[in-house]
Amino acid sequence: MHGLFERLIDAREQDLDGEAPADMPALLRYAEGSSAALTWLALESLDGETGRRPAAVEAGRRLGAAWALTGLLRAVPYHASRRQLHLPADLLSRHGVRSEDVLELRRPAGLPAVVREVAVEAASQLRAAREVAKGLPRQLLPALLPGTLAGLYLKRLERAGFDPYAAAVQDAPPGRIWRLTLSNLLGRF
Repeated sequence: MHGLFERLIDAREQDLDGEAPADMPALLRYAEGSSAALTWLALESLDGETGRRPAAVEAGRRLGAAWALTGLLRAVPYHASRRQLHLPADLLSRHGVRSEDVLELRRPAGLPAVVREVAVEAASQLRAAREVAKGLPRQLLPALLPGTLAGLYLKRLERAGFDPYAAAVQDAPPGRIWRLTLSNLLGRF
C-alpha cells in the first residue's frame, strides 16, 4: 500500500511542472499514477485481497484511467486558466492546436478533435474496466462507482461536440447522486 501513496505523490509532482504530456501513453501513465492509484487504495480498503485478485487490479487501473482522463477533459478551462495543460502534445500538434492558444483560453478550432481523441481513449478504458470487473465481489463496487459518472460525463462531452468549454460539460448533471445509487443497487458501474 505504501507504494501506491508514492505513485500518487510522483504523479502529482508532474502537476507542478505544468508541462503537457508528450503523448497518450504519457497521459495514461499520469492517469494511472494519480487516479488509478486512488482506485486501488479504495479497492484495498474494501477488501484486503485486492492485490491477489488480478481482475480487481486491472479493473482499478482501467477505471482510474477513464476517470482521470474524463476529469482532465472537463478541467481543460480550469487548467488553462492556471497555465497548465494536460492534453498530449502530439495530439495538439496533429490537430494544429498551439499550446499557447489553449493556455490563453482562445478555444482553437482543432481543440474539439484533440478532446475527442482523449475521450475515445477514456471510453475505451471504461469499457475495459466494466468487462474485466465482471465476477468481482460486489463489496468492491463502491470503489468502481466513479465509472457511472465517467460514462455520464463522456456522453455529455460528446453531445457538446467535444467542446470542453460547453456549459453542459462544465455543469454538474442533475440526478447524478440518484444514478450512483441506482448503479449501486443494480450492482454495476
